[in-house]
Amino acid sequence: MALLTQDQGGFGKVYHVIIRGRHAALKKVPASLMTKEDIDREKRVYRSISHPNVVKLICDPRLDKELKWNIPLEYISGKDLEKVMFTSHISIQLTESVLVTIITGMCSGLREMHNLNIIHQDLKPDNIMVEYSTHRAVIIDLGLAKFDRNGLFSGQEGGNRYYAAPEVHQGFKRDKGSDVWAMGKITAELLITPRARLPTAIRGSDVRSCLSGNPYRIPVSNMVKTKPKRRATMDDIYSDILDAGLSLLQK
Repeated sequence: MALLTQDQGGFGKVYHVIIRGRHAALKKVPASLMTKEDIDREKRVYRSISHPNVVKLICDPRLDKELKWNIPLEYISGKDLEKVMFTSHISIQLTESVLVTIITGMCSGLREMHNLNIIHQDLKPDNIMVEYSTHRAVIIDLGLAKFDRNGLFSGQEGGNRYYAAPEVHQGFKRDKGSDVWAMGKITAELLITPRARLPTAIRGSDVRSCLSGNPYRIPVSNMVKTKPKRRATMDDIYSDILDAGLSLLQK
């Protein structure tokens, strides 16, 4: 059982294992940090989604003798987007075609989640894996994901602050709109050259300036509008994301 990584939030460790003859990423979380209710909610989230750009649950979580929850997830042979973007990693070169594959994939995964009324809450480059062979982008770490039923949320609040939308910093609950803002910021950081982290308070006008001449300029700026009511939804923006990708490849 090989250790893959350690979650930044300290919620446990992830191991590369073989389960039922297939590779898996086994997340082990102390029972003191997750209740049975938390585990059941996380399981419902995973079972609700079947999409190539969202990580899959292989089988039901179980509590082991060490009082740790064992959560067996799809194993993605690759690197998280944080490392791909901000560290030198020769296995994944961010060519234009790779950028388009990553952006299209992660936006498609989030669109599917939102169409199923699931909010991720903790989108950041660390929580998007990029597969070595295909450059498939996979949204991972749904431990904080929650269901939205007509504005009534099922699940705990949480998530990082650096990719939190302006309204979250003002004390409002995370929702689909704040997910869109986070995805917009991630996409902008992936596209700007030279690559750099953008300020927490990034605005649509900032993105338009940073991405001047880039086909993604307008759709991404619409994802990070400061006012939630003016911000695009993933359904609104998805066809524009696809068009921008085609334009980038044809330049």
